[in-house]
Amino acid sequence: MNISTRTSAALRGVAVAWVTVIALAGCSGNSGSTTESAAAADSLLPAAEGKTEYPLTLDTATGPAVIEERPERVVMASSWDADLFAALGVTPVGTDEQVDFYPWAVEKIPGEIETVWPIGDTAYPAEQVANTTPDLVVDTLAADPVDTEQLADIAPVVGAPAGIEAPLWEDRLRLLGEALNLSDRAEQFIGEYSTTFENIPPSTPSSRARPSTTSCTGEAEVAPAS
Repeated sequence: MNISTRTSAALRGVAVAWVTVIALAGCSGNSGSTTESAAAADSLLPAAEGKTEYPLTLDTATGPAVIEERPERVVMASSWDADLFAALGVTPVGTDEQVDFYPWAVEKIPGEIETVWPIGDTAYPAEQVANTTPDLVVDTLAADPVDTEQLADIAPVVGAPAGIEAPLWEDRLRLLGEALNLSDRAEQFIGEYSTTFENIPPSTPSSRARPSTTSCTGEAEVAPAS
């Protein structure tokens, strides 16, 4: 079996583990009261957990994100965060058309994304982002404040975790969870993913793959053939 074939098989294993836990995530956080569940059903976000205190300042690679109160309308500025939004049960109000590359995540995002814009020549279409009237803009891989400058005039911007050259998807999920008062959900998902991955039989190629530092469903490191 050549490297390309083994890598493809490994990635399928990563995707299976991820999709399995995404499915489980839809059942997480159900221990709240009926009132909380009803309130969450009318929202784009699950019920707040009460762990995050606002106003909140998050240090990110694009600069500090000052969030005065819990966001209600969140733009997913880059669709590569689709997995993270699905894991937390959050419906973004807008994102780019390449979200179709993540069908497993879109399926688990609880609501319909209001606005999907085409990929253009600029990093982000500021006008279309503004039209969604967001109170938070998220791109957990953004590292250049110049790219997000226009977005910051619209709403606070959560970029990549500060001080980490190549953030793991766990770092990004924790950052998003803190911003949205969903830290418990983030930690639960991380734990469930780890358990699911560990249960893949060691004889399969997928057991030797781990998500990359930039995308939990993208690249993977594959052990050399034995």
